[in-house]
Amino acid sequence: MKSKYYTWNKRGSRIIIDSGYKTFDNYVVCISRGNVIGGGQTSFYIRPYNEIKCNGNEREKGILRDYDLSMFDGLDNNVRTFVKNITENKHCILYEFYTYKYGNKNKIGYIVEQDGKFTIFNNNYYSKNKKQKCLEFITKILQEELEN
Repeated sequence: MKSKYYTWNKRGSRIIIDSGYKTFDNYVVCISRGNVIGGGQTSFYIRPYNEIKCNGNEREKGILRDYDLSMFDGLDNNVRTFVKNITENKHCILYEFYTYKYGNKNKIGYIVEQDGKFTIFNNNYYSKNKKQKCLEFITKILQEELEN
């Protein structure tokens, strides 16, 4: 799929983007929908509270959703609360975007996708505008992928 928001490097091993946040642009490997663990992105489907079956086993309500949310280390409480409020009966996809510098994770923010709608969470006070624009740019890539 050809994108109007990014190209691939010559080896095809990483995307080249211009989100306005150079640190992220140089760090990210790929931006994709669904379950992803990779350079710059962690994302997972978050199962609904009422989903109780997994691999032929039954669990109590909420256990599977809590397990999915546990994949995000240091998840912002506002994001956690929002996701719990919208996932009683429907799943969503939770995205976290970040870079690493000197061994420290620099969170850019979160995006929640449900039913083709995207909600951005950017609680960073330092360089908030830069990170917000980056998340808005990422949302365009995710929306483009959803439409194709």
